[in-house]
Amino acid sequence: VDRTVRVWNYVHYHLEAWAKCDDEPLKVAFHPTGLSLAILFKGSVKLVDILENTLQEYREFRIYQPSDIKFSNFGTMILVCFKSFFRIYNYYTGVKIAESKDLVHEHKGLVGHSIELTTATWDKDDDGVSTVGKDGKIIYWDLRKYVQPIIYQTDNLKLKKTEIMTLDDQISKKLFALNENQLIEIYNRKIIKEDENSNKIDDNKTYELTMNVIEEGDFSDLVFDQESKILLLSYPNDQTCGLRMLDYGKYINQGLKDFLAFPANAFGIRAIKASSDMNHVFTGGNDRCLFFFSLGGVAKNTEKNTNDIQDESKIGRAVQQECRDRY
Repeated sequence: VDRTVRVWNYVHYHLEAWAKCDDEPLKVAFHPTGLSLAILFKGSVKLVDILENTLQEYREFRIYQPSDIKFSNFGTMILVCFKSFFRIYNYYTGVKIAESKDLVHEHKGLVGHSIELTTATWDKDDDGVSTVGKDGKIIYWDLRKYVQPIIYQTDNLKLKKTEIMTLDDQISKKLFALNENQLIEIYNRKIIKEDENSNKIDDNKTYELTMNVIEEGDFSDLVFDQESKILLLSYPNDQTCGLRMLDYGKYINQGLKDFLAFPANAFGIRAIKASSDMNHVFTGGNDRCLFFFSLGGVAKNTEKNTNDIQDESKIGRAVQQECRDRY
């Protein structure tokens, strides 16, 4: 509401850089290097460098009604959702690489999203993107040429987010989708056919799809870590355990199991983010505070005690109070 973008240093507990904008910023995305930001406004997306005490704009994309922005995992591309479409740019040159309209035209008979996109998620290797629309569709777009996008049609029109899990064969996928009160697991396994001579036929079109509700609850956000197979779930309301960590890898054949649950923001969590090494988790809540939790390698060691996490979160509470006093 104050039209500013602020970059906080969670190691030394201070404000690193900030800038006041002409229009209200709606979302931000960090480049994987941590040296630049993408800022989403009502009619544009701006790329800025993080300098000492300030932010310096160096590129702008004019896009009508953008709704989400995501850097690719390797930082070479940036994805922008707008209306019922998405567009991908080269981060270094600003040249458009792909657009969902073009991908739809390549595959005759394919119908993409019919109404506004909610969000999008990059695959681990940047070969694909999953998009969530208000039409109840989840579409996995394989960005490799001539590969048919895969559409999952759900009955729920209030999907919030997806996360992608690439399975061991590097082809099959699992998508975790979040709606208002369910965590949905969508399993997509590629089927390799054989001809009469037992030769394998890969037409890039035949998939086996299953969809299961694996967890029920009032959730607000979802984060999945591919390496450690850890799921983070948060709640929008004031509950005893505002942030839950679930170990998917350890119990991959037995369903999800809680191994950590602890309180965070006072009036519920609106969004969560995790650092690339899964050692820090950040929460933004309805109390207008930013919390951060030092997990200390908990994603690699599920025996860590919940009390340790709560003790470490006191640093976040101390910084919260300091920020209130100073700003």
